[in-house]
Amino acid sequence: WGAQLDAQTRELRHLPLDHALQHYPRAVRDLATSQGKQVRLEQDVSGVEVDRQVLNGLADPLLHLIRNAVDHGIETPEVRVAASKSPEGYLRLIAEPAGDSIRLIVEDDGAGIDPEHVKRKAVERGLIDGPTAAQMTDAEALALIFEQGFSTRDQVTDLSGRGIGMDVVRRQVGAIGGTVEIESLPGEGTTVTLVVPISSSVGTVLAVIVGDARFALPAKDVERVDFVEYEELIDGAEVEVADSVDRPMRVPLLDWRKLIPTMTREVPRGRLTLVFVRRGGRAVAVWVDDIQGEREAMTRPLGDFLAGVRACRGVAITNGGDVIPLLNMNEVLSPENTISTDPRRSVRATLELPRIARQHRALVVEDSEITRALVAGILRDMGLHVTEADDGWHGWELLDQNERFDIVLTDVQMPRMDGLELLAKLRTDGRFAELPVVILTTLGEAADKERALKLGASGYLVKLNFQEKELIRTVRRFLEP
Repeated sequence: WGAQLDAQTRELRHLPLDHALQHYPRAVRDLATSQGKQVRLEQDVSGVEVDRQVLNGLADPLLHLIRNAVDHGIETPEVRVAASKSPEGYLRLIAEPAGDSIRLIVEDDGAGIDPEHVKRKAVERGLIDGPTAAQMTDAEALALIFEQGFSTRDQVTDLSGRGIGMDVVRRQVGAIGGTVEIESLPGEGTTVTLVVPISSSVGTVLAVIVGDARFALPAKDVERVDFVEYEELIDGAEVEVADSVDRPMRVPLLDWRKLIPTMTREVPRGRLTLVFVRRGGRAVAVWVDDIQGEREAMTRPLGDFLAGVRACRGVAITNGGDVIPLLNMNEVLSPENTISTDPRRSVRATLELPRIARQHRALVVEDSEITRALVAGILRDMGLHVTEADDGWHGWELLDQNERFDIVLTDVQMPRMDGLELLAKLRTDGRFAELPVVILTTLGEAADKERALKLGASGYLVKLNFQEKELIRTVRRFLEP
């Protein structure tokens, strides 16, 4: 009975993927039309179902990847014809089962990404040095796009903005237990592959002990467990192992003190127990004091109160009733949290934009982390002081606390209080009657825009047709004298 109930519960939580993506063809068509491009979207996702929570976690990353492909990948008809291509570009979205996971592929036949150009930009911005770049494979170079601080917003580059938000894409996909990889050929196109679990609720974890703490690692990310002597480590920071074709490779050690600042444990001398974990092209050796073995567990997110805890993506509740912090594998695998971290990775490149004379204050109200980071980054580069709110209620609290803002940019569809409710509240409060409020939303129908303007919106921008220049022009219109 227990197994049957578990299966029925999983079925109730699953939704057809094609139903959730049915608005994508129109979104692609509208975005392509606004840029004078011809794009054909092909979707092959029928028959694939996914957990509701996983689907919610996929919504923003998928939308960002689709938009990037149209906006920055596929060329205009004139450029394509000059390159002996069809004037109409194609964009494919494919979903297919892969064991207990789903493989999602976003593929375009656009301009592609030149890995040599990526390496040059990474060296210029201090993320890597010249010798490291020279030894990188094309796949390793493309992986730099997912690094925090690798921005391609500079319009003079050939990368056409593909780095915007890609670190957030990887983090959000990782938060639901997934991975993301990218392949590209200059002039031929780009393929981004996401692998996510079908269900977010039940899986197998490996329980480990470090000092007095216990943690869980997703078992599917564990390659093997091994034992080495401390003297075998390279500079006390890396261990040399054989890869899948028996070639020597160096794997960095996790630094628990960087992952969890309250932990003071250093790598112990003597015999080490190492758990080798891998996701895509990333690998790291996690040293532990003890391994308790695999457990069947139900996973649950931490909730809003602990949403800022990046080291863990939730808790694993075992069938024995134990509650174990579930490590966030994106953070475990981040070079920032290994012993051999290059400090230059903290360098962040920004684009010099025309700056507004006096530093104005902007409030960005948006529940999508990707969109919020993108918009906030553009505004900061303009010289604004930016405060972020993750929904309308949070935004209202900041405004009501006598925070002085010169402009508000808000999404519409958000939990607790949506953007139109926030707008109506502002317009009925004498303090904010004249405050510029710009709507930035996926709702592109004329009726949606009319409703917002009637409530007192100062401007209305559609995310799917979003252009950085248009945002800058709109903001400057309300802030410049």
